[in-house]
Amino acid sequence: MPEDPIAGKASEAQWREHLAEEDEERLLANDRRALRQHQEIVALLTRARGAYEQAHGKNAVLRVQADMPDTEAHCRKLMGEINQWGNVSPLTATYETLLTSLKEDFPQARLAALNDGKRSLEAVEQDWAARLRQIKHRLHEAAEGEGR
Repeated sequence: MPEDPIAGKASEAQWREHLAEEDEERLLANDRRALRQHQEIVALLTRARGAYEQAHGKNAVLRVQADMPDTEAHCRKLMGEINQWGNVSPLTATYETLLTSLKEDFPQARLAALNDGKRSLEAVEQDWAARLRQIKHRLHEAAEGEGR
């Protein structure tokens, strides 16, 4: 009996979809097990962002920026606990982006905002808010998943 190439392709696509769903479940289960670390990272990043928002002068912004290595080190320690092999949580890439933003984008935008008002901060704040929403959605999904 000859093989049906169209049915074969459909079967392969269905199998790939099944594997992708299983991989996503595995990733969510790992995030669920590391929920405490994820929540601590979010709190650290949020506090650092808040410190920039409270900095009302150039020297204050520079002090917050100078404190970032400590925040970054603590976040990296927690990220290492979550993502030992580099493929356990998709959130670590987002955390990396937010750390970079806190080290570079936020201080630059905050300093510029001292001269031109909040306009300089808008894009950075919008990007931050969108990424934080993604993180919170992912962590909620992980927390509500099976096996809790």
